[in-house]
Amino acid sequence: GWEQQESTLAFISETAHKALLLDPDDPWAHVTKGFVLAWTGRASDAIVEYEASLARDPNFAIAHWLLALALCYLGRGEEALRHGDQAERLSPRDLMARGNAGVSNNVRAIACFIEGRYRDGMRFARRAIFESPNLAPAYRALIINCALAGEIAEARAGLQTLKRLVPEISMEWIKHVTSMYMREG
Repeated sequence: GWEQQESTLAFISETAHKALLLDPDDPWAHVTKGFVLAWTGRASDAIVEYEASLARDPNFAIAHWLLALALCYLGRGEEALRHGDQAERLSPRDLMARGNAGVSNNVRAIACFIEGRYRDGMRFARRAIFESPNLAPAYRALIINCALAGEIAEARAGLQTLKRLVPEISMEWIKHVTSMYMREG
């Protein structure tokens, strides 16, 4: 429920704040603060924190991955692709990927959608689905990229799977999620 999510985000935010007071150079503390900012719709502020983390540790793959996602929220697909690729190069089996298989390729599928590179987006979405067959966001990325590339049959098949995974999914919800990638956060 949302109430529980709000209290969890408040706890995470408070913890990150305390960590930064103890050590303002801790890259994990900056990533954590950025995560809360991005999750609460403040992608521009999150980017500042992710960049602060990377200034302290340029090889921090998770910071690159989360920065890529925040850049997607702002419609900055090319930059997102660069950071997504960097995260993959630095750590193809990163901590984020262990419990979140497919997320890196899903972020790249979203970035390709933003840039109008629908066939590339389809390829990344398919990879994400291969890595994690139940990753609903990857099916959303596949559906959108397929539809815009004119691959309607594959989009329909993806939609059927998405409906099985998320029975309450609606076209309005998909439009809402898609619009998130085209606005300032």
